[in-house]
Amino acid sequence: GYISGSSKKMAITHSTTIRDGFANDVAAGVDGGAGPGQLVLKATAATVSTIPVNDPAFGASVNGVITLDVTPVPEDSSATGSGSSVNIFEFQDSVGTVVFSGAVPADLTLSKNPIDAGDTVQITSFTYTASA
Repeated sequence: GYISGSSKKMAITHSTTIRDGFANDVAAGVDGGAGPGQLVLKATAATVSTIPVNDPAFGASVNGVITLDVTPVPEDSSATGSGSSVNIFEFQDSVGTVVFSGAVPADLTLSKNPIDAGDTVQITSFTYTASA
C-alpha cells in the first residue's frame, strides 16, 4: 500500500532571517545587469511609462521589508500613455527581465491615473514586503 496526503490551507510563516534574505534577493534582481533597473507601468500589455530607478534600487532589508531609494526621485519625463489607465506594474532589471509585478491600485497607488502622453511620472515611495 501507499500513503497519500493533500495540503490544507494553512498559515506558513518564515523567520525574519529568511524574509530578509528573500527581500534582499528581490532587490539584487532589480539591480541585475549593467545599468539601473526600471519600473514599468502598463495598461494591460501596453507600456505607458518606464521609470529608471536608482542603482542600487532598494536599501537592505529590515524585517523582510526593502524600501525604494527615491533620492533623487526616479522619473519618466515623457510618458507614452494616451489617457491609458494603468493596471499593472513591473519592476525589471536593466535588460527588461521582470523581477516582480503587481496590480494598480491594489499594490501601487498612482496620484494620477490614467496617464497621458508627455506626462512626467515619478515614483516617490515604494516598499516591498517578503511574506511572513
